[in-house]
Amino acid sequence: MIVDKFDFVVFEKNPDIYDAIRKAIVAYSIKNNVEADIFWFSQESQLSELATVARTVHIAFINADYEMYSLTAGKTVFKEDEGVLIIFYGKNSQSLKPYFRARPIAYLDFEEESFESLMDEMYAVLNERKKVFTWTNKNVRIFIPYSRIIYMQSYKGYVDVYTTDSKQYHILGKLDAVEEKLRDERFLRIHKSTVVNINHIRSMDRTNKCCIMSNDDKVYISKAYYKTVSGVLCE
Repeated sequence: MIVDKFDFVVFEKNPDIYDAIRKAIVAYSIKNNVEADIFWFSQESQLSELATVARTVHIAFINADYEMYSLTAGKTVFKEDEGVLIIFYGKNSQSLKPYFRARPIAYLDFEEESFESLMDEMYAVLNERKKVFTWTNKNVRIFIPYSRIIYMQSYKGYVDVYTTDSKQYHILGKLDAVEEKLRDERFLRIHKSTVVNINHIRSMDRTNKCCIMSNDDKVYISKAYYKTVSGVLCE
C-alpha cells in the first residue's frame, strides 16, 4: 500500500517549539488528507520507551542542541529501524552527521511554506522507498518495505516474512489476508502456503519444482500453481 499515514516522533524539550512542529504537521495532514500520529518525547528518562515507539514511526524530528541526549535519541531511533527518516534541526545539526550511516533528509525550517515543501519531499521519499507492507501484530505495528520482502510462508495461523536484512517477522494472520493487502504485481503465489517476491527469485529448479531465492532458501511450487509460475518466470 502507498503510504497514506505519517507517524512522527518529536524530540524537543521546549514546548513552544514542539507546538510549532505539531501545528505544522496537523495543518499539512488536513490539507493533504493524510493521517498523522505524533509522539512527543522531552525527557531523557523516556529513552527506554522511545525504543518501542521508534519501531512504529516513519519520521523523527530531533533537536540537535541537547548534546548527548540528542545523539542518544537519534541512535535509539536509528537502531530500531534504519528506514526511519531522521531530521535533525538546531545549531548542532551538522555535528551529528558523522554518527549516522544515513544522513537526515533535511533540516527543519519553521516557516510554513518551507515546512510544506519539506513534508512533500518526505512524502515522496516514503512512497518511493517505503511502499510498505503494514500489519498490526500484538499491538505493535510492523512496517516492511516491499523491496525487502523475499517471501512469505504460512503455518498454523501465522505468517513468517523473510526479508533481505535477515530478519524474520512472525505475524498473526492468514496468508490470504496478507496477499490481499499486498496487491502488487511483484508478489506471486506459488503454493497455498507461500507467496514470493519475483524480484528475489534467483532461479527456478524445474526438476525439484522449487524457486531458489536471493537468500539461498528453496521454496517449493505446488502442482496447482506450477503452470502459472512457469509462465510468469519465462516472460
